Amino acid sequence: ASAVGADLREGSFKDADLTAANFSAAKLVKADIVAAKLSRADFSGASLQRATLTMLRDAAGPSFAAADMRGAVLTDSVMPDASFARADLTGGADLRNASFRHATMTRLQAQRVRASNADFDGAKLRGANFDGADLTNATFLGSDLLGATFVGA
Repeated sequence: ASAVGADLREGSFKDADLTAANFSAAKLVKADIVAAKLSRADFSGASLQRATLTMLRDAAGPSFAAADMRGAVLTDSVMPDASFARADLTGGADLRNASFRHATMTRLQAQRVRASNADFDGAKLRGANFDGADLTNATFLGSDLLGATFVGA
């Protein structure tokens, strides 16, 4: 499926199979993407402000590179090998209990995110900014944290 640049604001994709779908540069503000299959889906450059991407289980390798995800909710999701390179997760984004094992998160903007119990093991976090974030019980085992900042986290 392709929705490149589409306006899908407040759209509902609950339980949808979005495997390998292309949503690059799409407008998905306040979209409901709950329990959807996102393996290899492309959301690069998409607007996902205040979108809900929760309870994702079949979500290996999606790309959110350079996506605007300010205030998005990604709780209780498992997204191994995802790309969040240069993504913006500021504005109180919620990553509690989510897993981002081996994700690419270089230059991620994650100031003030809520990420308690999140799993960033093996993630590439070079230059990521977690200033002011709640990282209570979050794990970063084997992660590349070169140049990452955690001021007040």
